[in-house]
Amino acid sequence: MGSDIAPSYSQHGFDINALLEISRNNAISTSNLIQKVGNHDQMLAEISTAVGKLTDRMDMREQSEFVTPSQKKMIQKAVGKQVYKLLGIRKRNGRVDPDSKRARNVYGGLFFSKIYTDLNGRFDASTYEEIKAAKFDDAMAFIRSWPNDNIDDIKREAEENWNLAHPETTVDEYLGTWRA
Repeated sequence: MGSDIAPSYSQHGFDINALLEISRNNAISTSNLIQKVGNHDQMLAEISTAVGKLTDRMDMREQSEFVTPSQKKMIQKAVGKQVYKLLGIRKRNGRVDPDSKRARNVYGGLFFSKIYTDLNGRFDASTYEEIKAAKFDDAMAFIRSWPNDNIDDIKREAEENWNLAHPETTVDEYLGTWRA
């Protein structure tokens, strides 16, 4: 056995007999060594596949997970703040200023409805609670920049709705000197 292999190994500085002796002393056969290396490669491939699957699941979860309860609260507050800002509604001691209360009654409902409708449409959600967590920052920026250009149209629509629901008084009479 060593006669065919030995010259080629000895040309490169290997003593085949010494290598065979080391192999025998360590009780490692060539086939056993090859099998262990093969098992190692298979284990690495399995680990790599498992890591890839976990990464994919994490990416999918991040993309599909909805906003958290605290993010929902932040969206609600941002919407309220934006509507109140647009309507000039002021608060004193955490309560709507009495002078602003009537404007909130006339315009607030429609403004809240419109901003949530636009928000849900923009982020392809049935409700703001179904906005993807990964899109939370974009949703907050959208709220802060709302509306596009149609604030006067929304006010007119709110006034028409008010007049239909309250035929006994016009918006101007109800609001008195306060105008949004």
